[in-house]
Amino acid sequence: MRTVGIIGGVGPLAGAHFYRRLVELTPATRDEDHIPVVLATDPAMPSRVAHLTGTGPSPLPSLVGLASRLVGAGAELLVIASVTTSAYVDDLVAEVDVPVLDGLAEVGKALGRGGFRHPAVLATTAVCSLQIVDSYLPAGVEPRYPDPASGKEIQRVIEDVKAGADPAAAAAALAPIADRDWAGGCDVRLLACTELPLLQANLPGPVPYLSVTDVLAEATVRAASR
Repeated sequence: MRTVGIIGGVGPLAGAHFYRRLVELTPATRDEDHIPVVLATDPAMPSRVAHLTGTGPSPLPSLVGLASRLVGAGAELLVIASVTTSAYVDDLVAEVDVPVLDGLAEVGKALGRGGFRHPAVLATTAVCSLQIVDSYLPAGVEPRYPDPASGKEIQRVIEDVKAGADPAAAAAALAPIADRDWAGGCDVRLLACTELPLLQANLPGPVPYLSVTDVLAEATVRAASR
């Protein structure tokens, strides 16, 4: 079993939730069966959304520094507990000597395994405006992205979760946005920001929600076991 280094703090609550789901999704019956983990956070890392949309400095130096700390602490495999930050995975791979799980690629694989063809993408404004998930999707998958006004509202919900909003209240704000025309015909609602899976238990059906946190955690379990 390889030691996993979790790049957290992007945001902190999402990183903590990812670690919890990693523990819960590991097929373990005793403490000794769980994955060895080191987790490091840098809440001061520059905003990934701001950089990707051209309004802020690059977070890559902070990201590389965080990854190096994890490798120095014994990490043999790195995972970024953030979809937006996964946009920098190729740059990070070039700077570290251990494998880095590609979260965006894992999301694409999960959609393929589920047979989903029309995911409605609920994510940060950077992920939506730049459509950074698209190149990782299986052939024939046609994502639905929110219109600019809806995208800003989703970003506001994400920021509210980061600020400690009540999950039920935040879910109540998110659900109607996912029901608008932009998501028409979707067969799954992709919670493509690791803050949003914190709301999943409070989100209504009947269209299913797919949590990127669970996708990343399940992929981490598989990769750590190899």
